[in-house]
Amino acid sequence: MSRDDYLYAAGVIRFLENKLLNPNDVERMVDSPDLDSSFRVFHDTDYFDNVLDVQATDFIKSLDADLAQAKDKIKEMTPDDNLVKFLFMRHDFHNIKLLFKEKYTDKSFTDYYSSLGNENIEKLRLALTGDITNSILPYCQRVIDYVKERVNKEEVTSALIDRWCDRTYFNEYARSAQEFKSSFINGLVSLQIDVANLKIYIRGKRMGFDTTYLLSEIMAGGSLSLDFYIKVVNLSLEEGLERIHFNLGIPMQKVLNNYFKNQSLEQLERDLENMELQYVRQAKYIDYGPELVVAYFMAKKNAIRNVRLIMTGKVNNINSAEIKKFIREIY
Repeated sequence: MSRDDYLYAAGVIRFLENKLLNPNDVERMVDSPDLDSSFRVFHDTDYFDNVLDVQATDFIKSLDADLAQAKDKIKEMTPDDNLVKFLFMRHDFHNIKLLFKEKYTDKSFTDYYSSLGNENIEKLRLALTGDITNSILPYCQRVIDYVKERVNKEEVTSALIDRWCDRTYFNEYARSAQEFKSSFINGLVSLQIDVANLKIYIRGKRMGFDTTYLLSEIMAGGSLSLDFYIKVVNLSLEEGLERIHFNLGIPMQKVLNNYFKNQSLEQLERDLENMELQYVRQAKYIDYGPELVVAYFMAKKNAIRNVRLIMTGKVNNINSAEIKKFIREIY
């Protein structure tokens, strides 16, 4: 696939970027006095066609509809089907998790299925039971086979299903990223794995997980190797983070400096997502290529995340000043 094939997509994306939520939209939503008035701000944005028949209390429906619409737009303008699969494969792993949990917990998670995956949910269900093979997307078959293999060796819990699926997701995600031969995309994936591992390390140390369990959670593919984590896993959280801080780049060091000061996991989450967005903004200086599609998708997800934060705050009667503390940066 030639980079020139993305010339049309580049033009479309530059237009769509101008319709993303901007700081003024966010400010108006946050400062609105109640849920209904905040929701009405949508009518001045590109979310307009997704909220016509939706009540304010059902705002999640409009956000899901908007992301589905974004997927359709990406499919229309993207010359490489593999890029669409790369961007939305997380939703397949989400559905596979739920299907395995249904099988082993006798609970129904139907209301939580994602319609944004690349594979049909019923085909995944059949693959899970062994009634269908070799007719679903290869990465879906690989994660199902991996979890089935683990099930035969360990007692199954929801937490283990999450762990097995998350590990294979990042493996498949990194594998898929390599197809585009883009330092930007591979760098983004490496950053996302670093972020995931950092969260695992901090959560594990704070909760007192033992060394074996914590190392089994750490994933390959980030800028810090498993060997590095083996060296720091037995240190105190503060000592371990100092080592991690020293070995990562300046953006991550700034995030960890803030965490050292306030010890707030909520603020850490916000700072990590802002750091990811700052990385993605580099695509603004790329003329055309798959990087622009990836960046637009990340920007769209960030906008939806902010709307969800604001509307959830309004539902729970959280004051505007508190909501603003958790708003992410704008693309």
